[in-house]
Amino acid sequence: MVIDMFKFNKYIAGIAITAIASISLTACNGSENSGARDNNVDISTDAEFLEFPNGFLWGSATSAYQVEGAWDVGGRGYTNWDLYTQQLNMANGETGNVAIDQYHRYKDDIKLMAEAGLKSYRFSIAWSRIYPTGMPFVTDELGQPVLDSSGNLQPIPPNAEGVAHYSDLIDELIKNDIEPVVTLFHWDIPVGLWAAGSFNNRFVVDMFAAYSEAVFRNYGDRVSKWITMNEPFVNATMIEGIMAVMMEEMAAGGETSLDAMMAMMKDLPLQRLYGLQMSYIHHYLLAHARAVEIQRNLEASGDIIEGDIGISFDLGVAKPVSDSDADKQATALYNALKNDWFVFPITRGYYPAEPLARLRADGYDFNFSEQVLADDLAYIVEQGLDFTGVNYYTRVAVSADVTDGDFGGNASPMNGNLWDAAYVHYVTEYPNSENGIYDPQGFYETLMYIDNEIGGKPVLITENGGGYRVEDKLTNDGKVHDTLRTRFIKGHIKATWQAINDGANVIGYTAWSLFDNFEWFNGYNGRFGMIYIDYENDLKRYPKDSYYWYADTIEKNGVDND
Repeated sequence: MVIDMFKFNKYIAGIAITAIASISLTACNGSENSGARDNNVDISTDAEFLEFPNGFLWGSATSAYQVEGAWDVGGRGYTNWDLYTQQLNMANGETGNVAIDQYHRYKDDIKLMAEAGLKSYRFSIAWSRIYPTGMPFVTDELGQPVLDSSGNLQPIPPNAEGVAHYSDLIDELIKNDIEPVVTLFHWDIPVGLWAAGSFNNRFVVDMFAAYSEAVFRNYGDRVSKWITMNEPFVNATMIEGIMAVMMEEMAAGGETSLDAMMAMMKDLPLQRLYGLQMSYIHHYLLAHARAVEIQRNLEASGDIIEGDIGISFDLGVAKPVSDSDADKQATALYNALKNDWFVFPITRGYYPAEPLARLRADGYDFNFSEQVLADDLAYIVEQGLDFTGVNYYTRVAVSADVTDGDFGGNASPMNGNLWDAAYVHYVTEYPNSENGIYDPQGFYETLMYIDNEIGGKPVLITENGGGYRVEDKLTNDGKVHDTLRTRFIKGHIKATWQAINDGANVIGYTAWSLFDNFEWFNGYNGRFGMIYIDYENDLKRYPKDSYYWYADTIEKNGVDND
């Protein structure tokens, strides 16, 4: 029997909707505060120009759902983000159905990349374009694997149209001397696997491994830099963790209106998100390790070219709101949960002790045995990584006293309590920054943290950028004067130079993003691009001032020290 996989995915989505109900969620942007903050890094030279090492990889990044569009084209399957936006209205009625239509316009976009002088382009492959249901094996009408007479899974070929699209994209990048940096998973999972529990379900790790192998085999003759997973903290806790809390609230008969959800989030303890998602996070890291092993085995056998593989962490070393011992201790606890919780399993083979003990004391745990956990962690640290990707936008401030003032921000788990030992303040700056306060000093500290933790292995900055929609206004002559974005990027590039000067092995800087795009729950309201997308006029592209500034920086291989 031939199954219409698109209809099957829609069927699965319908099942999921009955479990979640129609919940709306708006983006969690911070409130405006009077006066911008400096937070620049002290540069240890009086030189007028800060030059970067030869071969430094200047690039830009996107993800599939945010730019591709063509959501029902080329055999693509239905995903969790199609569900969130099309049926749960989680982006104020906006969807990624069209996005910026890069699926059809990639050649023109690559031309803009080349004109800016980009050395690399980080993009993600949509799992649902390679395997529309996420399943790389023969399945029955209900999506269950069908075993052959010997009891083995029966592989199916990947979707030819999806494979061809990314092959053409990679070829076009190489033709323009732009190195493709490929992310295997950037949050868009086929909805059938999402409905089965996503990465809370160990079975999904096996499906991801098979999907990864197909990607390696199809593009590993040309791609040498791979990123397995994107931002485990944000995806596991701030997105899927919030979804898990919503489902719990509904099961308990709680109110599910938008106002109720936002009120709940304002005081939502981070440990609840972590507790509900402990297995999800662990399997996310396990999936990374599986992909690393597969890539290295294929490389060793000569099936793909030599390359490097890593993971992109969303890191940020928090700071205390004062110099008191209590605030410092609270900050250390937060940093252990926010950063060490994701890094230590790969670099040290264990989860940080204090957060783990606290989660277990609160009744949370993994959904598998201690022996399985020990075996997994030994495997994860054995696979390790070749380089670390770092995504950084801002950092939080932490105090020990939950009554210690309001540091800005509206309903968000980033503005809430962390047990009784810390209070997290997500701070934003005027005018209407969409990604927190400008803090290159925090970026520097974060780069030094991860460089120390991975023992000097390469660090690739895989995302960094600023959203300032208040000044992203198209003039009558087709200009966008985005001075705040230029300031943001320059300040963080200078912090990168200082980290390199102090010994960090940073090999590249990847701006988020070259293009305005679909910013998840914020829809098209958020603009992070150096190229303005005119959503009202056939998605026409207009390079902003920051685009030309970044092109000049790439050409000179450095920035002025002013």
